[in-house]
Amino acid sequence: MKSLTRKKKVLIWLAGGYLFLWAMTALVGLPQVDDAFDRELAMGSVGFGGPSNVEMPVERIAMFELSFPPSFPDYVPETPWRCRSRGVAVAPFVIIDEAAWQDHILSGFGGRRLVFWAFGYVRWTPLKKYWVS
Repeated sequence: MKSLTRKKKVLIWLAGGYLFLWAMTALVGLPQVDDAFDRELAMGSVGFGGPSNVEMPVERIAMFELSFPPSFPDYVPETPWRCRSRGVAVAPFVIIDEAAWQDHILSGFGGRRLVFWAFGYVRWTPLKKYWVS
């Protein structure tokens, strides 16, 4: 049996490292992205500002179809709300998910997001916007 050449061994190690980082993104990154989403949109408000503005927690609801125009189901509350799909790790440190929220009376988003994750560091950018207010 021939032994592997040095070049083949390096390629095997690189492929193994790539797969390990991808698995870490799926197993550790997805829950951390979900936690960051909850922290980022923890508080919202109702009212038009001034004394009528009331700060309150943003309620997490079940994910729904984010088509345009928005097909809001009956269970979307009048108060601030947020929802997020489970997400998929498409490569090491890269996650794609769908999210929607309305955290203030005229502040909301619905769309697909490209999320960059690196061991607790989470940043996202819109990949496709279905609606924004």
